[in-house]
Amino acid sequence: MSDAPGALSPVTVSAADAQRSLAAIEETMTRIRRGIAAAGAPYLIIWGAVWIAGFAAAQFLPAWGGWIFSALDCVGVALSIGVGFAYSRKAAVRSPGERKIFWRIMIFWIAIFAYVFLWMALVRHWEALTAAAFISTVAMFAYVVMGLWFDALYLTLTGFAVTALTLVGYYLLPGWFMLWMAIFGGGTLLGTGLYIRSAWR
Repeated sequence: MSDAPGALSPVTVSAADAQRSLAAIEETMTRIRRGIAAAGAPYLIIWGAVWIAGFAAAQFLPAWGGWIFSALDCVGVALSIGVGFAYSRKAAVRSPGERKIFWRIMIFWIAIFAYVFLWMALVRHWEALTAAAFISTVAMFAYVVMGLWFDALYLTLTGFAVTALTLVGYYLLPGWFMLWMAIFGGGTLLGTGLYIRSAWR
């Protein structure tokens, strides 16, 4: 018995379903990509600004630089938490799975810096230059890992680039390391954040 006129064959239905599935996947990936950019860009901007101001203070006000940088870190953490909560309420993080990913990212950063301070306490004797380079490269390691996790190439490349710049300043320009990090470390973070924010709207 032949099919009714106008009926779709199993092959045709399968092809149509496949096209719809691919379109849904592409739409989901686009939304995730924009979501990552929406979440990542503000953090890059915040911490780029913190690094610029903090490292500049450490270079030109060495007696107060540590205190100023610590205060700026507190401001950066507060702003980051605020951005995180605001982002978690947006449509880009509407599913339970995505919310879980958001909280895992937050816990990951808390754990990273908890271990940083633990390691520094265990070693005890840290020169300011070495401590700054150590903290900076650990933060960039976290950027690299997050970029690999979420297929966010810009995070991975930013992490590698700032790590390389940190090593250049640490070994070749120790007397101007703090200023170097303000310009090239903080500047790279801030510039990347601004670019991602404008390009991935």
